[in-house]
Amino acid sequence: MRCVLIAFALLAPVAARAAESVWVEAEHLAGVRGHCFPDMGGKTTGHWALSGPGIAPEWTQGGESGWLSIACGPDDATASASTDIELPEAGEWTLWVRYRDWRAQTELFAVTVEQPGVAPRRVVFGERPGPDVDEDDELKLLWKWAFVWDSKPIPLVKGPAKLTLHAHAKQPGHRQIDCFCLTTDKAYHPYHRDKPTRPTWALLDSLRTNPKVAPEPLSPRARSFSTPAAWKPATFRDKGFLYLWNVGKAWEDELASADPKRMLVPFHTEAAQLAAFKKAFGGRPDVPIFSDPLIVPAFHGGGPNVLDNPAVAGWLDANPTRPFANMGNYIDAKALTPRAKENWAKHRDRYVGNIQGESLGHAVPLDGKALAEKLKTAKTRAEALAAHAELFRAGVAAKQTAVFGEPGAVPYADYIPCQSAEMTAFAHAAREWGARTVGYESSTVLPALGMRLAFLRGGARQYGGLWATYRSSNFGDAATMYSEQGTYAHPKHVYDNYYDAFSGAGSTWYKFDLWHEYMAGSALFYHEQGFDEFWTPGGGSTPRQPIQLSPKGRLVEQFLAVTKTHPDRGTPFTPIAFLLDHAHGWDPNGYQPAYFGFDPAANPDVLRFDRHARMLKEWFGVAYHPYGPKEAEPNTALNQNYLPGVFGNVFDVLVTSPTKRDAVDQYPVVVLAGEVTLSAEWGTKLAAYVDAGGTLVVTDGQLSGPGVAALKLPELGTVAEDAALTWHGENVTTQRYRFRPIQGGTPLAKAGNGAAVASAFDRGKGRLVVLGVPLGLGIDGTASPLVALVLAHARQGLLPVEVVGEVEWLLNRTEHGWLVTLLNPAGPTRLQHGVGPTDYRQSRSVTIRTARPVTAAREWFTDAPLAPGDLRLAVPAGGVRIVELTGG
Repeated sequence: MRCVLIAFALLAPVAARAAESVWVEAEHLAGVRGHCFPDMGGKTTGHWALSGPGIAPEWTQGGESGWLSIACGPDDATASASTDIELPEAGEWTLWVRYRDWRAQTELFAVTVEQPGVAPRRVVFGERPGPDVDEDDELKLLWKWAFVWDSKPIPLVKGPAKLTLHAHAKQPGHRQIDCFCLTTDKAYHPYHRDKPTRPTWALLDSLRTNPKVAPEPLSPRARSFSTPAAWKPATFRDKGFLYLWNVGKAWEDELASADPKRMLVPFHTEAAQLAAFKKAFGGRPDVPIFSDPLIVPAFHGGGPNVLDNPAVAGWLDANPTRPFANMGNYIDAKALTPRAKENWAKHRDRYVGNIQGESLGHAVPLDGKALAEKLKTAKTRAEALAAHAELFRAGVAAKQTAVFGEPGAVPYADYIPCQSAEMTAFAHAAREWGARTVGYESSTVLPALGMRLAFLRGGARQYGGLWATYRSSNFGDAATMYSEQGTYAHPKHVYDNYYDAFSGAGSTWYKFDLWHEYMAGSALFYHEQGFDEFWTPGGGSTPRQPIQLSPKGRLVEQFLAVTKTHPDRGTPFTPIAFLLDHAHGWDPNGYQPAYFGFDPAANPDVLRFDRHARMLKEWFGVAYHPYGPKEAEPNTALNQNYLPGVFGNVFDVLVTSPTKRDAVDQYPVVVLAGEVTLSAEWGTKLAAYVDAGGTLVVTDGQLSGPGVAALKLPELGTVAEDAALTWHGENVTTQRYRFRPIQGGTPLAKAGNGAAVASAFDRGKGRLVVLGVPLGLGIDGTASPLVALVLAHARQGLLPVEVVGEVEWLLNRTEHGWLVTLLNPAGPTRLQHGVGPTDYRQSRSVTIRTARPVTAAREWFTDAPLAPGDLRLAVPAGGVRIVELTGG
C-alpha cells in the first residue's frame, strides 16, 4: 500500500542516481606513526606522522578535517602510508586532496591508486601554487602557507583499491596532508572541508519541517510521554545545582583577617585589580556573583590539603550547609597533615570532589611500559580497556594513599574526570571504576555538544550519580580573557596560547554553554578561570572605567538571576537510547585516531579505527544532523558545537555494562550502535525488553557473543547489491549499497528487486527492527538513507512537543508541563582571533507544536507570554530562548 502521509521531499516516481564519493582522512592511513608538527620543526625518517590538532595556523583556517592531519619532514623522500578503499562504480573519478601550500615554494607528494588487474594510477601534487589561493593571501602572508585543495582526474574500476601517499622527493618545507576525496560528482568544488552532497543529508534536511515518515509510529510505547523518576538530574547530596569557583590565597587571607572591610564571601580576582575589587566590595554581603549560595569554593590541590588552614576550617564550621571542592590540575599528591586529617573527618560529607581538567586523573602514577606490553597482547577492545583499567585504578589507589594514608573503599569516588577529547570513550568506564561524578571540559573545537552530553547523561542514568561541566572559553589554543595578567597578546604568542578579549570562544559561545549544559542536566559547573568575571576596561583615548562585571561576568550574573526566578529546570526528556559496547572506546575527536586515544602502533589490529568507529560516527551524524555538514564548515565557535538538529536532543547513550542493565527498560526505543558483543545476560535482558514493549533496532553484521541467540534474529539471505531503494513503497535516492534480504516480518524498505532491506517483527508487546544493510552503511562507508528513515520512524510519536525551525532545541519535563530550550547559533561572527558584527538577519522563526493542549506559555528571558494556540516566536541571531509550557 502506498503511504501518502510521508512528509519528506526525496520521494519521487523514479529516484535519481546519487553521485558516488569516497572520503579518506589522512590520519587513518596505515603506516602513520609518531608526531610531526611543521611549525614546530618536526622530523620524520621514512614515514608520515600525525600533525594535529593544529595550533593558530590551522585554527585560523577553520581547523583540520577530522581534527587531525599528517605530515613529513622536508628531507624525507621515502615516507609512505596507505589505506584500502572500495569504489562503488567504474568511471572517471576526480581525486581531490587538501594540503599545506607553502608560499613561493613547492611541496611535492604523490598519490597512487592500485586496483587488481589494472595498471596503478599515480598523480603528483604540490608542483604549483594551489589553484584557488593567491600567493599574497592574508593567511599565506601571516603563516607562510595556507590549506588548499587541488584535484586530478583519475579513471577507476569498480571494486577494491589501495590508496597510497608518497613523499617521493626532498622539499624545501614540510608536507602536510589533511584529507582525500574521490568523487564522480563533477560539480563538487570544495570550500574549506566541504564534503560532496550525500543523499542521506538531503533527506534529513527535508524532514526538518515535518519528520513524519510513516502513517503510524514504530514504537508500541508511542504517545505515552512518561518520564521515569530515575531520569531526574541528580545533584550533590540533593542540594541542587552548584557552581564551583576557583579561590586561592587572596580569599584565604581574607578569612584570616579581622578587618571589617574584609571580603565576606568566597571570591576570585586577579592580583592586578585585587585592591580595586576589595575597595568596591569589601565588607559587603551582596557581591555580584560571589554572594550567591550556589558558589562553591574550589581549592587547587591534589587533595583537601587546604583543611590544614584554620581559617578555611573555621569558615566551614561557621557555614555548615556550604560544600567545598578541589581542582587537581597539574599538581602532585601531598600528604594531609594531622590537622587536615582531623578536619577532613569532620567535613568529608561536604566535599563535592576533585576536578580533573582534560584528564581522567592528574598526577596518577600509571606504568606506561606495562600498559604498552598489555596492549600488545590484547585481542579485543575489551581486553585493551581492562588492561588500562587495571593499571589506572592501581595508580589512583597509590595517589589516594599518598594523600590520605590509605586508598579508601572506592579510591576513585571523589575524582571528577573532565576530559575534553576522548571523553566519550571513558564516560561510562569511569563510572565502572567508581567515579561518583563524570564531567566534560567543553570546547569550541569539538563538534556536536549535544551528542557528547548524551554520553554523560546516559552514564549518570545508567549507573546513578552526577555529571558535571568544566567551563572554559577555549578555541583551540586560544582563550577569551578579560584580564591584564592572564592576557598573552604579543607576537611571541601568535602561533599558540594567544589569550585576550578578542580571542577564544567568545561571549555568545559562553552564553550557549551555560544554558545548554544546565538544561541538559548538569549537576554542577566548574569555572576554569574565574578571575576575569570583573574588569576595568579602558583605552588610549578612553578613561579607565571603574571595576565592573566583564562580559563573562554579566552572563554568569544573568544565569544566577534567571535560575533563581525559575528554579525548576525539569527533567531532560530523551526517549531514545543508543546502546554501545561497554568497550566501544570511541571518540570522534581524539589525539590519536584510535580507540581510547591509545597509540594505534601498540596494536593496530585492535586499536586502529575501523568499521566499528565508522558506524558510530555515521549513526550519530544522522541523529545529530547537520553534524556532518557543519563539521566541514570553517569553525566559528558556535556553528559546530550547537547544531540545529532535525531530531532535537532526544537521545541518551548507554553501554553493555557488566553490572548495570536495567536502564534500558526506561527507554521506549533502544538502538544498537557500533559493533557490540552481547553477553548471555545482555541477550536475555534485550529479549525481555522487547517482549515488555520496547523497540530494538539492530543491523546486519554488528552483533557477536553468546547473547545474540536470545534475540532470535530473522534469517537473512545471500549478499546482494543495489542502487535503488523504496520506503513504504516510495522511491528514495540512495548511494550504492550491499544488503542481505530479510525473511519475514513487516517490510519497511525494499531494494530495487523487491527484497526487504528493513523489516519490523512484533515480539510480545514490543518490536524488533532489523536492517539488512551491514552496519547501515553504503559501499562508500557513509550512512544509508535507511538510517535516517528508521531513526525518524522510531522517534515518531515519542515526543509531546515538536519544534519546527532551524534551531537547536532541548525538551524538559517539569512538574506542571514542559520547558523548550531554543538556541540559534546563526548570525554571530567569531573566529579564533577576532570578533565580527552579528548578522541580525539570521533570526529564526520557530513554531512549537504540542501533542496535547497547553493552558499557558511564557518565555523566560523576555517574560513574554505566548498564545497557547499559536506557539510561535523568533529566536534572535545568537540568542537563547526558554519557553515554559503549562499543561501538555
